[in-house]
Amino acid sequence: MTRKHLLAALALLIAVLAVFSVSAAETKTKGAYEYEVLDEDAMTARIVRYIVPRGERDNEAITVEIPAEIAGYAVTEIGDNAFINQQRLVRVVIPEGVVSIGIKAFSGCDGIADMELPESLVSIGNKAFSNCKQLRKITLPAGITDIGDNPFALCDNLAEIELAGESERYEVRDGMLISKPDSRLITYLHDSHGESFTVPEDIRVIGRIAFLECKELKELILPEGVETIEESAFKSCTALQEVKLPGSVTLIGNRCFAECVSLTEFTIPDSLLEVAGNPFVGCRNLETIRLSENHPTLMLEDGLLTDRRTMTLLCYPCIRKDTVFRVPEGIREIGTSAFESTGKREETEEPLQVILPETVTKIGEYAFSQCQIETMDIPESVTEIGKWAFESCYFLRSVKLPDSVTEIREITFSNCDMLSEIRLPEKLARVGDDAFAGCRRLESMEFPETLAEIGSGVFNNCEGLTKVTLPDSVTVMGSRIFDGCLALTEVRLPSGLETLPAGTFRFCRSLKEVQLPETVTAIADDAFSGCRELETLELPAKVARISNSAFEGCAKLKELVFPASLRSIGKYAFSGCESLKGAAIPNGVTTINSFAFQGCTGLQSVVIPESVVRMGEMIFYQCDLDLALWISKDSTAEEWCRENGFIESMRYMDGSLPEDRTEGD
Repeated sequence: MTRKHLLAALALLIAVLAVFSVSAAETKTKGAYEYEVLDEDAMTARIVRYIVPRGERDNEAITVEIPAEIAGYAVTEIGDNAFINQQRLVRVVIPEGVVSIGIKAFSGCDGIADMELPESLVSIGNKAFSNCKQLRKITLPAGITDIGDNPFALCDNLAEIELAGESERYEVRDGMLISKPDSRLITYLHDSHGESFTVPEDIRVIGRIAFLECKELKELILPEGVETIEESAFKSCTALQEVKLPGSVTLIGNRCFAECVSLTEFTIPDSLLEVAGNPFVGCRNLETIRLSENHPTLMLEDGLLTDRRTMTLLCYPCIRKDTVFRVPEGIREIGTSAFESTGKREETEEPLQVILPETVTKIGEYAFSQCQIETMDIPESVTEIGKWAFESCYFLRSVKLPDSVTEIREITFSNCDMLSEIRLPEKLARVGDDAFAGCRRLESMEFPETLAEIGSGVFNNCEGLTKVTLPDSVTVMGSRIFDGCLALTEVRLPSGLETLPAGTFRFCRSLKEVQLPETVTAIADDAFSGCRELETLELPAKVARISNSAFEGCAKLKELVFPASLRSIGKYAFSGCESLKGAAIPNGVTTINSFAFQGCTGLQSVVIPESVVRMGEMIFYQCDLDLALWISKDSTAEEWCRENGFIESMRYMDGSLPEDRTEGD
């Protein structure tokens, strides 16, 4: 191995280790921010999420100055999605020292008109400021070295991008942000050229989402020299009527002309060897695709675009109005987005029925996403189904999955609104995040004993789901699995479960009782939040931690016996538990966090043991004025009561009253 290769391998190893360290990082909260520690030695941290402070008026504009330091750690990164969809933000000040802004960090912040980027910034992630509709001008620091996929996509009013000085890697030219090393056009400002645009001759790559929703663009001229058009580069350019690919183009990405509804014809040159998915998703008026009979890698038959080398069906044309379509024998793969957004467009039209041959072994990502099909019988030859494969197939009622499939990947059937019947494989081992989220007509689900992993949000907002059985074979459970399952009344959890994940039963408004396995040691954030019908719950003997908002809003919870193993009670843990009468906190608990029993209006008595040494603010805010707090003399609890105005509530464990209490209370 050469020195160059050794260094490259070492760099890759460091990167991999960094990824694992980040994924394992603990999220902490300080004020309005959730954060992760990046490096204990360097004392650096990443802002993970901004939390609008409780009590802020819904219509109040917010200006945020991100702190340069949090809990003693220097803030060096703004994480992915940290401020996403904070529409009330009008101004954000990012401090010097921040070097990275993550993917979609400020996406959807409609109100931001003013954004100051620090000179220390070197990296901006994909879509970091996308959909910031009021953003009009932004200045990038000269030291920036890494800009992801169009950070300013859908910024309709952005009229000017500036560089603060000479940059080695980037330039701004005539309404375009360009990467110099790979001659990549990253961002095209919507109103910079009107209805016609000629790509500069030195551009080699049209970057991902570079022209996203440039709705005024009618004519596009691509010069010789352009080699690659990346995914969704011209997606939703709805006025685009004419595109001619030059002979230099060798690769175009999935959805690169998606929803270009004014396109009626398209010519594919022989130079184009790689088509990474379906370029023409939603092009409902595309009548003609021209392709030479002797094209080296592609073939066109009956309107179907296919990769002849892999026998991958790339594109089923939107303009077809089949009611039954038999995929030709010999097709081995249904490619990425091949049938996306196809099928009936009017209520009076018949849904599309797709019949797959036994030659198909793989269904790619998004293959049938938003396809108007009612049933899907997948043959035993299929061994792999990609993420999002049937996402938002609103009319899909039943699916038969073959036993050859062992994994249902992320978001595979998400938002299949009519799905009520699904046959699961006998050897199913994994179900990915949000796999059935939003399937509102699913009523029950029983998994095979082979299931080992079930991801986050698998049944999120499955409003009709009443019963689910998770086998003991499950060793990994994600968060929010049943979040928003309004009708859920019966659930069986795996016997070896140690932590009830965050948001597991959040807003399960029909859930009255649930049996937790004896192995559970922690109730994570929001685990039962909003379970307003929950009346009783027996906490296992090993539970040591009840986390933030774990039972918040459980209005009918009358009784809860805390196990002797308990050590901490989180913020808002029992906030809004209006029916809770008493809480005997066991000796051994050391921490009761802020607002833990806020709004428990029926609470009459709480025992606070001497072991408690940390108590947050406003723990009993909005509780009954006659609340009795049983405490030990000279304890942390007594000090807290005196400092927070609860002298009249104090009662000592030995039955005596504080000398300064009002007689007769």
